[in-house]
Amino acid sequence: MDKEFKAKSPWEVKHWRGGLVDLDFVIQYLILRHAAARPEIICGNSLAALKVLEDAGILPPEETEELRQACLLLQRLQSLLRLTAGGGLDPEAAPEGVKRALADGCGVLDFDALSNKLKAANEAVLAAYERHIGAPAAALPQAPASETPK
Repeated sequence: MDKEFKAKSPWEVKHWRGGLVDLDFVIQYLILRHAAARPEIICGNSLAALKVLEDAGILPPEETEELRQACLLLQRLQSLLRLTAGGGLDPEAAPEGVKRALADGCGVLDFDALSNKLKAANEAVLAAYERHIGAPAAALPQAPASETPK
């Protein structure tokens, strides 16, 4: 997906690393990883799934809240960007009114605060991705190149 949908800035909130796709991937992975033993955790809504994963003891409360806040921001920002900027945003070229509307819509003081909040959300999602998917995958034995499927 990273090759196919290469995001150029964090304002492409769906495909930027630490964005909505990564967040949904973490949530879906955790559900699939644990659903055989706990079928009650199967849930299609990201926010609801985070709560179900927390209630099942799969995610700790602190991580759940951090990911919930990231999810809320990313989803809200995605909607606002679609309405105001057609989906993506070039902060250097964006009119001040658009920046102000985005900040207001996300409940922060100004565009700089929104940029900082977006960066923190991306970092939280990437940390969760690495903790639950990246590090465990890296620890798996690798097949020799001659055995990899073509």
